[in-house]
Amino acid sequence: MEEKRLLRLLRCHPLETYIKVVLYAGLRRNEALGLLRKNIDFDNNEIYVEQQVNLKNELTTVLKTKTSKRVVKMFPELKDALLQFEWCKPEVRLFDFKPDYVTANFTKLCKSGGIPDFTIKSCRATFATRCEEMGIPESIIQAWLGHSTITTTKKHYIKLNDDFIQSEFDKALKSPLTL
Repeated sequence: MEEKRLLRLLRCHPLETYIKVVLYAGLRRNEALGLLRKNIDFDNNEIYVEQQVNLKNELTTVLKTKTSKRVVKMFPELKDALLQFEWCKPEVRLFDFKPDYVTANFTKLCKSGGIPDFTIKSCRATFATRCEEMGIPESIIQAWLGHSTITTTKKHYIKLNDDFIQSEFDKALKSPLTL
């Protein structure tokens, strides 16, 4: 439910589209900041993670891990948010924010909206959790997040909430238990 409140808070905020990229694609902060128009394939609904920005806000092809270079599928909500960039030149950076600006302003926005413990990393975790809830295999979620091991994905990113657990139990009650 926090993401619905977050999306309401973000309406018309300068970070709105950027946060949607992190929330709907599970990109790391600096990966999203490093996106160029050429990294978005609207025809095939894909984002190519090939570079990021460093702490000096410079574009670099040095990524966090070997598996960080990847292709992430675009869900319709993300594609809708990114269509504003469809006609930009290929080398245009989608977001011209400094990493510290994003972190500080996102933290301030969340606190002011009553979501004090929600961070950029929380957006990645929300993405992973929603994918898990949709039934997407954990190995696919791992690949989309750019993790080297499934353990990282399961331990740090997939956080099932009580409502989802209850709804899964309710579904199970309707089926016979066969051992």
